[in-house]
Amino acid sequence: MPIDLLYNPQIFAEKLFNIMSGKSEKYQHKLVYMGLIARVIWRHQLILLPFYRSLIKYLEPKQKDVSQVLIALAESIHDLVPEDEIEAIIKHIIEHFVNDRCSEYTMTIGLNTLREVFKKMPSIITEEMMLYLATYYEYKNKNVSRAAKSLINFVKEYNPMLLEKKYRGNDRGGDDD
Repeated sequence: MPIDLLYNPQIFAEKLFNIMSGKSEKYQHKLVYMGLIARVIWRHQLILLPFYRSLIKYLEPKQKDVSQVLIALAESIHDLVPEDEIEAIIKHIIEHFVNDRCSEYTMTIGLNTLREVFKKMPSIITEEMMLYLATYYEYKNKNVSRAAKSLINFVKEYNPMLLEKKYRGNDRGGDDD
């Protein structure tokens, strides 16, 4: 792939980030830059900490095309990214996307984004997070409850001890869903 042939991907990503951070760039262009930077970061396992910090300002439920920002976030995460950088974003997503004041669509994309982030960095999951997120298991909207079930099923495979006993399932290998 052409992205694998970049001469110096770190410098390339930093230059793109500087362009994206410029005040003169239109929002639609910034989204394209975010997607490309995220792909380069993931593909080359780069560390570009300001990128993660800059994403927080675009992570608001009412933000236009916020799902593209969430996709860029999920795509850019890899094993070498410091957990404390991602923890701040996770808390932000939980506070602004996964609560009863949000629309069902917002809650669904928030839960799905968290699942994708947790797949790439499962060590970031805490018992407190899962205690809160699991409450959406029986939510009145089926899309929200499916997203919560999907997240719970992932955690059940990764570390069932992070879940309350009622979400862990039985120990005989059967699936209780």
